[in-house]
Amino acid sequence: PAPPKRDWADKLASPYALNIHGGLPGIDYRGIARMGFNWVRDYAYSLEWMTRARGDDGKYAGWPYYPKLDQSIQDAGLVLLPCLMGGIGQPVKAGRLRPDKAWRADILPILLRFPQYAAWELDNEYDYHNGREEEKDGWACYDAYHKAFAQLVKTVDEGTLAVAQGQAGVHPEWVRRSVANHSFDQIDVVNAHVYTGTKPPEVVTENANVGQEGEAPGLLYDVFRDFVAASRGDGKQRQVWLTEFGWDTLAGYIVSEKEQAAYLQRGFALGLQAGLDKMFWYWQRDTKDKPKQYFDGCGLLDPADEPKPAAAAMAALTHFLPHPKPVGRCEPAPGALGSVFETDGKLVALVYRVDPAAPAPTVDLPGGQLFDMYGNPLTERRQKLDITPVWVVDLPRTDPLYQQAAYNLATPGFTRVTAGDPLVIEAEVKGNRPTAIAGTMAAKVPNGWTATALPAVAVAPG
Repeated sequence: PAPPKRDWADKLASPYALNIHGGLPGIDYRGIARMGFNWVRDYAYSLEWMTRARGDDGKYAGWPYYPKLDQSIQDAGLVLLPCLMGGIGQPVKAGRLRPDKAWRADILPILLRFPQYAAWELDNEYDYHNGREEEKDGWACYDAYHKAFAQLVKTVDEGTLAVAQGQAGVHPEWVRRSVANHSFDQIDVVNAHVYTGTKPPEVVTENANVGQEGEAPGLLYDVFRDFVAASRGDGKQRQVWLTEFGWDTLAGYIVSEKEQAAYLQRGFALGLQAGLDKMFWYWQRDTKDKPKQYFDGCGLLDPADEPKPAAAAMAALTHFLPHPKPVGRCEPAPGALGSVFETDGKLVALVYRVDPAAPAPTVDLPGGQLFDMYGNPLTERRQKLDITPVWVVDLPRTDPLYQQAAYNLATPGFTRVTAGDPLVIEAEVKGNRPTAIAGTMAAKVPNGWTATALPAVAVAPG
């Protein structure tokens, strides 16, 4: 489908984003927009490259020709997140452990030359390359550069978003530290990177990305929610972006093209339900060389620049959910999950079988219009669920899928306890129906465990 027409404010708020590298040949900006993306994160805007391209006239017209890149992005109607790769790593490598005049003299002209950009990101996975040294120093370089960077961004334009460097992994504890010590006072966006390897996004408990050594396992839904909570520990409503996620069909952790397409839709849905504001798919196109390492097959286009199934899945996702507002999650059958959203005044749900190796449950979907993962209409109301989502558009508010979205588990879904440990299970019930919700709760516990009496549930509308 053709991408929906959007005004600038609409694009700024859009959660749909893609990673590209403008220094590589053959970037199809208009094709990216037609897939439904509104933002691109570009690695070509590294601090070293931009400083070298500045020139005596300050136009940054040297390779990779930033004015030309900028014009291509504008012509396609995309919003750019320039990633100043090396923004911390480059000076620290040179022994400049705190922001100095030379660093500011490199950053400030860049911000002044391109005032049209809505956001700037300080660095990419600096923590992965410098984590051990930073930990010894209490992350002092990390915090000092973030604080100075945000000050420069806000000096040029208060409305421009200062984006923290992209974490190699998801580390809520780092965000809590930087928020608590006031290094993030002017940081508007925190962000992280997640890869699940070959696992479905709903059940994976370990991040396959680098930099996750020593992290406790946890379901992505819960880790994302903790990351969101950490970002707002001081009361500031910072945005939370996932600036890298995706699945590879050629090298490293290999999934099928069908799985890649299905996990794309399910991954976006899971992140949005957990409270993420934007999610940047990694990557635009598969390698044109012989695949040999992870990321070589993460593209939405194949080496011949033809769309893979994931490209069609992306277009369908943005077609069904142009303005997604999370309502909640649902469980249409054992082994199946789903998400319910509101978009432009109507309810839309996607439901699917979670595990490709598990039996396929059959469900009745009596309400709304049914479509497959690619947007093709389905006529049968009884569906045998696959890992590929079935979309339910114009879902009635009386439908069980919507009613199930009233319930949520606040306690992490993956919790490690041993015999004798007390465990408090916290549930949330939302009054999202025109009538009150009243009922009882029950807990199924392993043999030898006991559950105390559970309270009754009584929630008024609203």
